[in-house]
Amino acid sequence: MTEMNIEQRIDEFMHELCQKAQEAIDNGKTYDFNVGDFIAKYSNRKISDIKSEPIDKWTEYGWVPILPSFKGNDILSTLIPPDNSEKADDFMMKKLNKHEIDTMFNELHKYANLYNHNDNTLSEAISAFNNQLYSGCSLLLFAMIDACFITFQPTSSKSRRALAERAAKDKIENIDSYRLSCANITLCIIKEIFKNADDFATVNDNKLNRNFLSHGMNKYMPTYKDCLKVFVLLYSTYVLFDTNVFKWKK
Repeated sequence: MTEMNIEQRIDEFMHELCQKAQEAIDNGKTYDFNVGDFIAKYSNRKISDIKSEPIDKWTEYGWVPILPSFKGNDILSTLIPPDNSEKADDFMMKKLNKHEIDTMFNELHKYANLYNHNDNTLSEAISAFNNQLYSGCSLLLFAMIDACFITFQPTSSKSRRALAERAAKDKIENIDSYRLSCANITLCIIKEIFKNADDFATVNDNKLNRNFLSHGMNKYMPTYKDCLKVFVLLYSTYVLFDTNVFKWKK
């Protein structure tokens, strides 16, 4: 039997995703259809590409469309991205009510402890966020994202410092992603935020950038919304590593 081509596999995956989500909605059982469960089920399917629009649009908006409470109807909503960043902000910020934020924080603590990451760093990031110290919150969250990409790498004879260098930029290139939408959006947003400072070129003055902020060269000040975006980014990184969507090449 002839193997399905990439486009056919993409279509099959997206069709089943929509079908399962719609069935859950029709039966009033959206709670039975969780994005994490679906990703875990399909994480061993090699899908080399998907339609680029959701990836490009959500990356442009700076949101990974994944939250602990997301179920069938939420997934369907994200497959067709909002028309602009204002609508994307409105969609995600409405979902991120106090209960959802607290749930996400609890999930992040569980992941940090599961992978022996520095839970104190996460606690301080949350404290900074709650006290409107958004620059400090952002820096601590960047450190947590660094920890994910450093500690999830295969063991190597190279020094830890050599492995850690530009972890969330260069090492991303060694990931064999199964090209699921949230995986790609996560990677693209991390690449953008961790982008080389280009000797602190002024073109980057109007957006959040790890290198600008960590070296005290930023003119753009992180906001409440920026921090929520980075919390969601950290959450999506844990979820996707945990469900084996990201695979390190041997």
